[in-house]
Amino acid sequence: MRVVKVFLPLSFVFLFVFSSCQKVDLENQMSEESKAIATFDNGEIVVKLPVTVKESEVFVEKNEKGIINTKIINGVRVSPSYKLVLPASACENLKNEDDIVIGLRTKDFVDGYDFFYVTFNGNIEFPWIGKAIKNEKEDIVYFKICGMLLKEFLKGQKFDKLVIEFSLVRNPDYQRKAFESRFYLLKYQNGVFTMTQNVTPPPAGQRPVIIIHGWQLPSWSEDYGSYVRGVSEGIVKYLTSLGLENKYEFYGFAYDPDYDIYYYSAPALAQYISRYFGSSDSIILIGHSMGGIVARVYNKYYRNKPVKTIITLGTPHHGTPFANLIFGGYVVPFVVPINPWLRRDNLYWTWAMYVHFYLFNGNPYLDALNYNYPNWARLHAFSGYSISSSHPFYYVSGAGLLRFMGFGDNDGLIPLSSARADNYSPIRWYFYDTDHSELTSKSTVLNTIYNIIK
Repeated sequence: MRVVKVFLPLSFVFLFVFSSCQKVDLENQMSEESKAIATFDNGEIVVKLPVTVKESEVFVEKNEKGIINTKIINGVRVSPSYKLVLPASACENLKNEDDIVIGLRTKDFVDGYDFFYVTFNGNIEFPWIGKAIKNEKEDIVYFKICGMLLKEFLKGQKFDKLVIEFSLVRNPDYQRKAFESRFYLLKYQNGVFTMTQNVTPPPAGQRPVIIIHGWQLPSWSEDYGSYVRGVSEGIVKYLTSLGLENKYEFYGFAYDPDYDIYYYSAPALAQYISRYFGSSDSIILIGHSMGGIVARVYNKYYRNKPVKTIITLGTPHHGTPFANLIFGGYVVPFVVPINPWLRRDNLYWTWAMYVHFYLFNGNPYLDALNYNYPNWARLHAFSGYSISSSHPFYYVSGAGLLRFMGFGDNDGLIPLSSARADNYSPIRWYFYDTDHSELTSKSTVLNTIYNIIK
């Protein structure tokens, strides 16, 4: 994440981003569940619940018009609005790891540009955007609601019925954008990262190292390969200069930072890892800023190959207050969207959070990720702190503002408490007078990476 480009994008804290989709089999998804699934099907809507609910307690209502808050999302409705009413017990008995699966029978579907606009109990100010997934066998497009996220959205509410209203919505830019151009793997060869038609796996005896960039602007340029080169080439040139080119093959994962990490970036990374690397390959992931969150989401939810080490460079494990505060979380919708994973969680409260309490309502995405996260002992969290006045103005001013608001020391963008993952137990590394961007270029940082993976 280049901080020179941060202040405008971080103002989109309440914006839930567009979705894209990948084709999977609904039945295969559900067959992975070991528990009994209650299925309700009225011929148009299919609901799968991992809790016991009487059929008489489930009600579906169709509304041809429906409501979409265009201040929050930009899209065109391509289906009627449906209201699903469930008893409160459906939420109360839902476990954190459970998913509610809701499917819509339709043939009108555009891969990569359709998503579900979802509201809970009529709250259109805080909608949820669900990834639209296609089941080709039955012409069903469906989405999943994670139990932990649902409970976070409904925290503190009292209700006797859970009302879920949803519509299938299409990104109006779908005709000129291709999903395949938003997520891809580059390979480091001949001194640069290049995109090839077929990325070759590492030779026998060499392990893959995948470097993941963070949030960058202008995201509308769609040149995500440049994000990889800007962040990764300096790291790899340093490591190969010390002789690691014979031990590792280096790759860069390019992704659209506007898309949701759980539903798009992390599973896309998993797809490439499965495609190009053997089952015995032990992978090392290095993520700068938001790229560290992508690595961690992959490791927790989508890991399909052994992960030896994850190194995060200034990653907001507890978010960043700038995502909550800049412009009150709002700018012109969809001019510069921001990924909601960057929002500050409620690790602890400062006076500024009490003053602006309406902006700090937690971060259910990070709460779910940090809950029972596996293998903290394999995660190395790098943090910059105590930057001097010799650094660029935007870092120095950002560092001063964070201290003034009570968030303590920082790298000019990410509080130290967030980058080092307070309340959890990664292996921590601290770099004095190091700003956010220098975590990908400073020799002391790069030498530490070398010593970890050599």
